[in-house]
Amino acid sequence: MNAAAPPPVPENTTHSRVYTDRRKALELAAKRGGDIVEVGTLTGALARFMLTRIKPRSLTVMDISSFPINQCRKRTSAVGTSVGAKVECIIGDSAKNLAKLPDDSQDLIYIDGDHNYRGVCADLESARSKLRVGGLLVMNDYHWFETDFFMSRGRWGVYGVIHATNEFAVRYASQFEVAYYAMHGRNQGDFALRKVA
Repeated sequence: MNAAAPPPVPENTTHSRVYTDRRKALELAAKRGGDIVEVGTLTGALARFMLTRIKPRSLTVMDISSFPINQCRKRTSAVGTSVGAKVECIIGDSAKNLAKLPDDSQDLIYIDGDHNYRGVCADLESARSKLRVGGLLVMNDYHWFETDFFMSRGRWGVYGVIHATNEFAVRYASQFEVAYYAMHGRNQGDFALRKVA
């Protein structure tokens, strides 16, 4: 049996809720000129992308480690100035730092921090009241570590993004709807919820 080539993915996917690229999904779904938080940054590459393509009014980057925050500062300071965005890089516990933000103050919160169950739950609960109606709550690495990385090492069930995200979506179904799912990398994915109430 000959396997057929997969059909091409159309460029105009504004009506879709499934995307082949997380950056494309963010570009299409995120509000321009809004306020963004990125939890967990590693190198600052996504923060820089969001600055150049979404052009927020402000971008707050949080990470528990100084190395990623320093990398992020190097990659985002000049870019933030060039697009007129206020950029702040904060070291420390993301759930505690999210809790300090004013309620209803953010248009996008991108969570890629602590991937264990308790850490994800804490970030989601802290982020919930910080989003404006219409804002996006995006969870990175929705399934890869659990269904591929840890499972292949016999450590099924130690990863928390899937479980915490699903429970959050059910618990707050009257306040959030599924905005999109975006694939990226090997088997990773972003799962996004939009605040509706």
